[in-house]
Amino acid sequence: MLPRVSAAFLVLSAFTSVHPDSGDFWFACRNGSQVELSSFLAEPSMIKSVNENGFTCLMSAADAGNAPGVRTLIDAGSEINYHSSSGITPLMLAARSGSVIAVNYLIAAGAVIDAKDDNGYTALMTAAGEGKADVVGLLCESFAKVNEKGVLGITALMLAAGRGHMETIEVLLRSGAKINDTDRNGMTALMHAASGGYLETVRVLLRHGANKNIADRRAGWKAADYASQTGHADVVTLLRSWGER
Repeated sequence: MLPRVSAAFLVLSAFTSVHPDSGDFWFACRNGSQVELSSFLAEPSMIKSVNENGFTCLMSAADAGNAPGVRTLIDAGSEINYHSSSGITPLMLAARSGSVIAVNYLIAAGAVIDAKDDNGYTALMTAAGEGKADVVGLLCESFAKVNEKGVLGITALMLAAGRGHMETIEVLLRSGAKINDTDRNGMTALMHAASGGYLETVRVLLRHGANKNIADRRAGWKAADYASQTGHADVVTLLRSWGER
């Protein structure tokens, strides 16, 4: 999940605060057509405005998955790689929304694919955590770093596994995700899935070669221990019986 943009957003010198009466413009950014947005962009200052969340008009359109709006704002000269005070970019927001078309527009316009926010999350990691498998696929095809890690050592695969997003996991594994990679505490994707009680996700990871015997660095726990501590008896049973005849 993307971190909330700080209320104390510091506006860069090239950008301006938004007039209180410009609510219609921000609604158009999120929901409007190319024609509706274009009528506002006749005023040059609007393209460099930021709203109360620290989002530019392009970021607002991307956040809503408004692909026509994203295209219109790119063509109008909106800053592709502008980032909020928390490091959030339009591409991250479009990835979270799940709009493949909006993501494709931004990539084609020169968005930095592996830019990171303050948590160390990239657009790929954001999409993976939200289970946006189609966007994950597009980003992988566009050479996003599939094994990049966040501040806590979390990877896209761990984020997907921790929320039970099986389709996304399959896409990441086909794209070269390291199944037994560990985060800063020594947790694997399998441990994240087991802790969440995602039985079928655990099964998929095991079938792809996840090692159930890896122990974390914090307490020496294995995936079955995580499942046990969170009360998921079915996952414990699967893990303990996996590989036995």
